[in-house]
Amino acid sequence: MTLALDAPLSADTDKLRRYVEEDLYFSESFEQLSALVEDPVAFAHQHAILLCKPDAVIGRRLQPCLQWLAANDFRIVAARCGRPDRHLARALWTQPWRHASRERRILADLLCGLADALVLVLTPGTDTVAATAALTAAKGPADPRARTPGQLRETLGDFGYLLNLVHTPDDSADLIRELAIYFDELTRTHVITEALTGRDRSAEAEALIGELYDRTPARSLHFDDAADALEHWARQRIKQADNGFADAVRVAWDAAGNDRSARLAAVLRLAYQHDETPDPWDSIVVGSAVLPMVRTASARGVGVS
Repeated sequence: MTLALDAPLSADTDKLRRYVEEDLYFSESFEQLSALVEDPVAFAHQHAILLCKPDAVIGRRLQPCLQWLAANDFRIVAARCGRPDRHLARALWTQPWRHASRERRILADLLCGLADALVLVLTPGTDTVAATAALTAAKGPADPRARTPGQLRETLGDFGYLLNLVHTPDDSADLIRELAIYFDELTRTHVITEALTGRDRSAEAEALIGELYDRTPARSLHFDDAADALEHWARQRIKQADNGFADAVRVAWDAAGNDRSARLAAVLRLAYQHDETPDPWDSIVVGSAVLPMVRTASARGVGVS
């Protein structure tokens, strides 16, 4: 089936043209959908995807996700879990990633290695707009300051710009593309076939959550907990090591004075430069709060990333 460039998959016609003509993820997924369903455009319109990221697993926010979905009339029709990696992150966020700071890229790559993610395919209770557009609007933006009460991210909690816990495709074209990013061809066949039945698979999602929690230690998402642990680690390293790292931290902390954010940022930057290894989770939670997440002229080439 050939996709018309005016198909109702995205309001961004330039993006849709780029996907149709150039994007291998989109073309691979659309070709498979065309072989499995009568109307792949309708399938993309009727379904949404929610990615529950590793931070949602580690921070134990998966059950609240399911509760929110049920309360907002989204049915789970397929569920899978798997380990994300740096390539998946770059495939998902090709354009936004161009603006990410080096720090953000390193922290995001670190997060990918700490836990699996949960991918849910959903259908909404109403069909007034594209399902993925409805879910994206109800999810809320990455910036905590722009969220409103009742949105999924607002319900799950504010843990900064990087630790935003969940992701959704922006529109139906992105949903088609992301099916090929998350799943290989055989898995996609099973996921699409399951989704077509419309059967509620929340019990299967609950079982996957139990497996994820069993193999993933719980950690605090709160800044103060991670900051206290990172400062303790730095002080211990200063006592134990008479090396360039310890000397540099002493100098940086003297310069920072009582500015805790500056002190913590210095620890992370210097740890990276000196090949030290603070706890990855503490580094992510603290780093996402004290290091720049967006590239600026002053941030390029600087930092832990």
